[in-house]
Amino acid sequence: MGANGLWLWAVAATLLLLGGGGSGGVSGVEAGRVLSIFYFSGRSHFLVIETLLKELAKRGHQVDVVSHFPQKKPLPNYRDFSLAGSYPSMVNHWTFEQLQNFHFLKLMTWMWEENVEICRKVMEHPVMKQLAESREKYDVVLVEILGSDCTYGYAYKVGAPVIGITTLVGLPWGQDRVGNPDNPAYVPGALLPFTSQMSLWERTLNTLGQLYAVWGEKLRGRRLNDLLLREHLGADMPSLSELIERNTSLVMVNSHFSLNGARPAVPGYVEVGGMNVDPNPGPLPEPFRSFLDGAGAAGAVLVSFGSLVPGEKLPPKQLQAFLKVLGALPQRVVWRVNASRVPGGLPRNVIGSTWIPQQALLSHPNMRAFVTHGGLGGTHEAVHWGVPTVTIPFFSDQHQNGFLMQQHGAGRVLQFDDITEDSLRQALHAVLNDPSYRESAKRLSEQFRDRPQEPLETAVWWTEYVMRHRGAPHLRSAAVGLSWVQLWLLDVGAVLAAILAMLATILWATVSTFTNCLFSKAKDRASKTNKAKRK
Repeated sequence: MGANGLWLWAVAATLLLLGGGGSGGVSGVEAGRVLSIFYFSGRSHFLVIETLLKELAKRGHQVDVVSHFPQKKPLPNYRDFSLAGSYPSMVNHWTFEQLQNFHFLKLMTWMWEENVEICRKVMEHPVMKQLAESREKYDVVLVEILGSDCTYGYAYKVGAPVIGITTLVGLPWGQDRVGNPDNPAYVPGALLPFTSQMSLWERTLNTLGQLYAVWGEKLRGRRLNDLLLREHLGADMPSLSELIERNTSLVMVNSHFSLNGARPAVPGYVEVGGMNVDPNPGPLPEPFRSFLDGAGAAGAVLVSFGSLVPGEKLPPKQLQAFLKVLGALPQRVVWRVNASRVPGGLPRNVIGSTWIPQQALLSHPNMRAFVTHGGLGGTHEAVHWGVPTVTIPFFSDQHQNGFLMQQHGAGRVLQFDDITEDSLRQALHAVLNDPSYRESAKRLSEQFRDRPQEPLETAVWWTEYVMRHRGAPHLRSAAVGLSWVQLWLLDVGAVLAAILAMLATILWATVSTFTNCLFSKAKDRASKTNKAKRK
């Protein structure tokens, strides 16, 4: 090969390297430094963000992750800073009775107070102390918007813009970070059991709930966080409200309009619902593959209540109802349950396991229904694969997720306290034997998948956008800088009221003067007439 040929090959190789070599390289932005701080010990929450972090590392960015869930095997460009042991894991941590008692007001108190205590434990960990003293610089910090915003203090320390990610749908106190409208007339609160189709009474409760959540977080949650941040990061730490307003560039929300309904959104409010869904989950491992392959025309049912509560912790009454109903089904059943702890064992058509490859199971062509607690991750997976659901919600957003599936005709909701053999049998019989549920699930799946970009690609693109521009406050609306008096137009209302009052005063004075003149003239005429008569 001559010199010209070698030169051309060198140019081609250089262009290929600069182009990133496809999806595995850095696209549209130089390799950046990403810090993600995840204080919460909920595995299902972390899985959503972990998908994005791994993809960023795969594309060449250096990703430093502070979490309770370090990788089992090291990944290129992905560096773990483990918080394991600083706070008990939420995996298999709860009982059904505990979750049932988590009503809205108690959940809000848990968000504001218990999450601050979780942060307090986490901030005492050597990793967090090291981070507070670190002089490393980052291009962006990814944090979860949940109960506590203590992670904003560390973003301030490293001098980087913040991307907030809600692993639930948009929380009420996450909207004003980018100035996003949040009208309770048609936008249901994320932690309330409503959809966009609300009655008058439901809209009333939704409005009160939203106001309570927003102002409780501002007046209670942020005050507790301020004390915590100044205790651990210095008395000169700005207020949390100031940090949120100054540093937030973008909010990613784990929702999609096909399921959650349309709502107004500023550019800085980006829906990435389904980011956790793997469109290619791979082959099923044994024994699940053989079990589902042999299910035949009747198909199979998946039963899982997520990572918080294993199936064997069902109260005796509900556990017996499940055993009898599932055992009588013509379908084969995969259940996330420890079979050795189920009295009498599992029916012959049921296979139990403490770990299940949920996405691969839902993607199997023989899967006919999913009995779930209504966690958002599992709901998105069911929607993506077009599997109808029977949702048995316990707390948080699970009620709303179940009702959304029911509203779309793709599922049924069964309240935990209402579980009997008859009610469980009827719910399963409906979604398994009424073809409308499967048809609705398939239609919803098509709408959920039909996007200009895959949700993970959307999340990556916007993360790199914030890095390219060294922060992106221009994505937020001007509402971020307005007080609640200005935002609700109370000042404008006061001006208009003053103008109306002034006009009313002028009108009253004018009418009074005119009326007095008329009465005065009439009185004078009457007086003259009376005098004339007397003469």
